[in-house]
Amino acid sequence: MFENLHIIAKVSTPRPGGMHLFVPAREGMGNKAHLLPGIDYRGLGGYVVGAPSVTDQGMYTFLMPLDPASLKAAA
Repeated sequence: MFENLHIIAKVSTPRPGGMHLFVPAREGMGNKAHLLPGIDYRGLGGYVVGAPSVTDQGMYTFLMPLDPASLKAAA
C-alpha cells in the first residue's frame, strides 16, 4: 500500500515514536482516522501541528525538512 509513497517531509512529534509524513494529497482524499493501526490520513480540510511548533506535550521537529523542489516533482 505504501511502497510508492512519495514522502516530501518528515516531522517527529512529542509522542514516543510519533511521526508525521507529508505526501502529496491525492485528489478526492479527505481525512481518515485509523486508516491502518496507528495511521491517520489528513487531506483536504485536515490539519496537523507542524514543525517547528511547541505545545504543552512537547516539540515538533523536522527530521526531513520540506524541499520546495519536491512539490514541483510531486505535481
